[in-house]
Amino acid sequence: MTERFKISKIELSNSETKVHLEWNIPEGWWVQYGADTFLRDPETGEKFTIIKIENEEFDTRIDIGPSGTHHSVFVFPPLKEGIEKIDYNDQFYGLYLNGKQPEKSSEVPDNVTKWLNSELAKVKKEPIQNYESERFFSKEPAKIIGYIKGYDPRLGFETGIYYASNQLTREDYPVTIEISEDGRFETDIPLIHPVESFLIINNRLMKFYLEPGQTLALTLNWKHFLQAEHFNSRYYPADSVIFGGNLARINEELFNLEFSSFDYEVFEDNVLNLKATDLKKEALKERKKNDQLLDQYFAENDLLEKTKIVLTQKKKLITATLLFNYLMYKKDFQRQYPDNDILREEIPIEFYSFIKDLDMNKQSLLIIRDFPEFINRFEYADPINFHASYKKFTPEVSQLEYFELQNIPLTEEEKNLWKLQSFETPEEHRKV
Repeated sequence: MTERFKISKIELSNSETKVHLEWNIPEGWWVQYGADTFLRDPETGEKFTIIKIENEEFDTRIDIGPSGTHHSVFVFPPLKEGIEKIDYNDQFYGLYLNGKQPEKSSEVPDNVTKWLNSELAKVKKEPIQNYESERFFSKEPAKIIGYIKGYDPRLGFETGIYYASNQLTREDYPVTIEISEDGRFETDIPLIHPVESFLIINNRLMKFYLEPGQTLALTLNWKHFLQAEHFNSRYYPADSVIFGGNLARINEELFNLEFSSFDYEVFEDNVLNLKATDLKKEALKERKKNDQLLDQYFAENDLLEKTKIVLTQKKKLITATLLFNYLMYKKDFQRQYPDNDILREEIPIEFYSFIKDLDMNKQSLLIIRDFPEFINRFEYADPINFHASYKKFTPEVSQLEYFELQNIPLTEEEKNLWKLQSFETPEEHRKV
C-alpha cells in the first residue's frame, strides 16, 4: 500500500477492465510503469496482466509537473463474472468492485488490548529515579511489545530489527522482532543501562526510551507508515506512537521535541572554507537555537526531571559531536586537498573549550543514542590521541662483551647465534 497514489475508479465491461490511478507526489519526481502490473482474484489467485496504458508507454519515464499530481488509466482484460473484489499489484488488497469498501476499525481489538495490559502488568519494579544511582547499571531483562493497526502479512514484511550495543565493551548484536499475522510484535531487548534508541520496522525508525527491567508498549498504525513513505521520511512520526507502560510518559516527553539539526552538506563546505574558530562560532549559533528550544519546552511543559536530564545531555552532545566531526573531516580532507591552506591550519587548544560543557562523569551520557559517535571522535582527537615515541638505546658495551666482562662462558654455537642480526628468508628464521 502507498499514499503516493490511489485507485480512484475501476470501470468494468465485457471487453476490458480500466483502473484509474491518481498520483500525488512531491514536485520533481517521476514515475515509470512496467508491463508486469496485474490484478488478482484474491479468492482463486488468478492474475489478469495489464494490456496497455492509455496515452502512455511501458518502461518510459513520466515527469510529474509542479502540481505533483498525475492521472493514468491502466487497461486489463475483462474480469470473470462473480468476482466481487480484487488485489492490485501486491499494493492494494481486497478492493470491492461494487464500491462498498467496508470501513476498517481504528480501534485496537479487545484481545490485543488485553494482551498488552497483561504483559505490562508483569513488570513489578518502578523505573529508576536517579541516573547517578547504583541501579543505573543492570542486566535485568527489558522488553518491547506492540501492535500495528492495519497490518497484513501481504504487505511484504514480517520482522523488524533492533541493533543492540554495549558501549562499554563495544559489542554489537542485532535483535530480530517477529511480527505475528494479527500485527502484534514483541522482543527482548538486551540492556546494561537505560537507552534512548530506535528500532526499525518496514525501513522506518521508531524512537524509544527503555530501562533494564521495564517493558514498553508501542501502538503503531499502518497509515502512518504510508505517510512517512509519502514524505520520504526515514522516521515513523514520533507524535503518532502511542506508548504504554511505566515509561510511557518519559517517551512522550522525550520525542515531542525536535532539536535544530546541522546541515552536513553545508558543514562539509565549511570545513574547506572556514577556519576552526569561525566554524566553532557557527556551531555555537546552532547550539544557541537549541538552548532556546529547550528553555521554551521546559517552560511550557511539566516534565519529569529525568526527561530534562536526557534532553540537556542530548543538546550538549549535538554540538560536541559536530565539532569533533569537524576535526575528523579536516584530517580526511587534508589528503584530498593538500593545497588547501585552511586545512593545514593548526587547531588552537582553545578550540576544545566546548568539552568543559560536558560533565564526563555523568552516567546519563551513556543513555544518548549518539554517545558512541561522540566518544569515538573524542578518543581520536589529537590532544589525547597520543602515541609514545621510542628512543633507540645504544649500550656502552655489546652483549658479547658484557658476557666476557662478567666471565660468562659462551659456546661457539651460542656466539654464532647472537651474531645473526637479521634473516634473509623465512627458512633461516625458523632454523634459528
